[in-house]
Amino acid sequence: MIITEDEHRPGIPVESVTQENIDKIHVLFMLDRRMTVRRIEETLGILKTTVDRIMREHFGLRKLSARWVPKLLTPDQKAVKRKLSLDNLALFEANPEEFVNRFVTMDETWAHHFTPESKQQSMQRRHSGSPPPKKAKTVPSAGKVKVSVFWDSEGVLLLDFLNKGQTITDNYYANLVKQLREAIKEKRRGKLSRKIVYHQDNAPSHRSLQAMAAIYDSGFELLPHAPYSPDLSPSDFHLFPHLKNSLSGIHFRSGYKNIANLPLIDSENIYLPPLHIKLGLMKNFVKAMDRNASGFAYLKQKISSISEAKIKEGIFVGPQIRELQQDGNFQNSLNEVEAAAWNSFRNVCKNFLGSVKVENYRDIVNDLLLSYKALGCNMSLKIHFLHSHLDFFPDNLGAVSDEHGERFHQAISSMEKRYQGKWSPAMLADDCWALKRDLPQTTYRRKSTVTAFQ
Repeated sequence: MIITEDEHRPGIPVESVTQENIDKIHVLFMLDRRMTVRRIEETLGILKTTVDRIMREHFGLRKLSARWVPKLLTPDQKAVKRKLSLDNLALFEANPEEFVNRFVTMDETWAHHFTPESKQQSMQRRHSGSPPPKKAKTVPSAGKVKVSVFWDSEGVLLLDFLNKGQTITDNYYANLVKQLREAIKEKRRGKLSRKIVYHQDNAPSHRSLQAMAAIYDSGFELLPHAPYSPDLSPSDFHLFPHLKNSLSGIHFRSGYKNIANLPLIDSENIYLPPLHIKLGLMKNFVKAMDRNASGFAYLKQKISSISEAKIKEGIFVGPQIRELQQDGNFQNSLNEVEAAAWNSFRNVCKNFLGSVKVENYRDIVNDLLLSYKALGCNMSLKIHFLHSHLDFFPDNLGAVSDEHGERFHQAISSMEKRYQGKWSPAMLADDCWALKRDLPQTTYRRKSTVTAFQ
């Protein structure tokens, strides 16, 4: 007799995916979600492959690592975050274009002296079958500097590099807010009149009394930021990743000027003559004087050889300026603000725009700018060059010829017509490119056939 059926034998059945096993596994992983498949196998006596199949096909489970977050928010903090997010969204949706034009934000980040390239940046095109490129593992340098970036939809407004050993205190940040207002006034004309919507995080120095007073005095509308919410910071998504990617692979040296591109013209070939800078500073000073005060009356009496109209416009020559600087009665006739500006002007003429260039010339020029600002002087091209191009002034300014001064005066006149009060630090380079394009030896596609008279 032939037997075609196997004898019954104990052990794990061939088909273990039963409702009973499914319920047992469900109870175990509900008690402990970190329980491993091997431990379930040992506890229930079910094959590992069966346990894995049940958890994947019947429960749709997979094992995930915990995500690191700065802080676990409480229910109250989550409610506040949701409310502030909805309020900010409603403010944006009311008028998206106006909101973007008014919005200004800031944040801080660390900029390392060397940041290695990422794997994605070091990718290379290879033929199919070629081995992948190898790259030694590198880490960012220990040297770094903290950068505070203030920016809007049009670009960066203000950059501040924190000196080594310093920290961002309440007063330090309040001073940055004041500098931001001046940067907006200079770079985004008309933006302050629309009232700035200012955004910052909740760092202690940002929420201090000094900082909040500076924000209020600047006329900014502070946009609320939810507590412990770095994921709502625009800088971490739209600015810093691109900024650090562009700096990857570049070595920066501390204490040196790190120049990415050489200047178009050597600084030795650029002359900013002192006489015309003095004339420009004198013109700004006189135009800002009080017409009804004793100082302006003494000025008209002292310089009686020129008309009152020229005096009001501040049109003087070098000998007249030197005569006023040596006259103590003129200084005594000025009020307190005018006297401070006049003393700073004399100091710059003596210790910077003359034959001697003192070591602290930058501090002297900064004092002049501050005193002129307090007097209410308007920014002019000559003050702009004095402020933004100090490195182009030679050590002995008395050796600059009058020919260079006249060329500079003509160039200033053409630049005033070209830019019409829209100052920019790149103005000198842009004007140099304009001069290069207008050179007489430049070859044009079309030439005039008119013959000039000899």
